Amino acid sequence: MAGTIDFLCPRCRASIQAPPSASAVICTACRGQFECLFLKGLEGPPPDAQRPAAPAMGRYGSCFSHPANPAERRCRQCFKPLCAVCRFELPLGTYCPDCASAPHGGGAGSTAKAVGSIVLAVAGAATFGGFFVWAGTQGGQVSEKEAEVVGGLLTMVVLGCSVGGIALGFVSKDEARKAGSPLAVVGIVLNVGLLGLLMLLMIAGAALGG
Repeated sequence: MAGTIDFLCPRCRASIQAPPSASAVICTACRGQFECLFLKGLEGPPPDAQRPAAPAMGRYGSCFSHPANPAERRCRQCFKPLCAVCRFELPLGTYCPDCASAPHGGGAGSTAKAVGSIVLAVAGAATFGGFFVWAGTQGGQVSEKEAEVVGGLLTMVVLGCSVGGIALGFVSKDEARKAGSPLAVVGIVLNVGLLGLLMLLMIAGAALGG
């Protein structure tokens, strides 16, 4: 029966039911009457206290750091659900405390590095093109010493552009790994191709010179 406590009669061991507030009970089997000294201690906590409060649910569920708070937004970088306490509104969007305080979190910095990688690849390719234009205008009148000097300068400029562009591309790719920006990959591919072309020309030059 709801709201009662079951126990055994001390005399005949029959089952007795009594409300928690009873001060005395009568056994229906042996007609014994007994004073209740312990029933109030068996009441237990109220029903509401036995059930923990359910976490608040917002549009994005509950906050990753405060489960009792509803999540209003997600971090632009790591996509964690954020409550009003955890969200940081920056010019590029909403960030969690970790991403907002990180030295670099992708965004504009990552895009600038990716663009820089592509610019270096274009500069190296322009240097190649300028060399061939210069060589064509000389009409075969370039001395061996001039060719060595110009070739050395070409190698240093193109090598610096390609290596620097590859480094910038990988840094940008690492920073933007969650954003999935293709600019960093484009810069890496262009600079690797430029470096490969330089190596081929160096090998061809060594073979012809030998």
